[in-house]
This record gives sequence, C-alpha cells and structure tokens, in this order.
Amino acid sequence: MTRAIKQLVTLGFVVRQQSPTDKRAFQLNLTAEGEALYPKLNAILQKEEAEVRQAAKNVIPDFDADQFVAVLHLISHLHGDTDKQ
Repeated sequence: MTRAIKQLVTLGFVVRQQSPTDKRAFQLNLTAEGEALYPKLNAILQKEEAEVRQAAKNVIPDFDADQFVAVLHLISHLHGDTDKQ
C-alpha cells in the first residue's frame, strides 16, 4: 500500500499531509489531477467488474460475487502480506 501511495504522490494525483489532530497520522487527498482522473478510472473498473461478474455467471449460473470476494480476502489473509518478498 505504501508503495502505491508513493507512486500516486510522485505522479501528482495525491498529496500526503500530516494530520493536524494526530502527529503520527497522515491524510491523503486527491489533487485536481486526481479528481479529474477518478471518474475515468472508476468507470473502467465498474465496466470490468460487470464483465467479470457476467463471465462468471455464464460458467457458474449461481455464482455469488460477494462470496467470491470474501474467499479472496480470506486467502489473502492466510498468505499474509503478499506485497513483501
């Protein structure tokens, strides 16, 4: 997650600021460029999610996307932080 945030900051889509109420915490805010990009990315993700759901339903008629996501979360927790080598 930290790596992804650093990349978004470097690209100018996000600014990272220390929290005014908790000096140990930081706040992330979208820049104007990030605000402009967000709806485009969200539309792409929504379309892809719909396509995956439909493809799964074509193969598994009673496919439950919510259960599938829950299983993916469980697997990721079982294997720990997959971002670390």
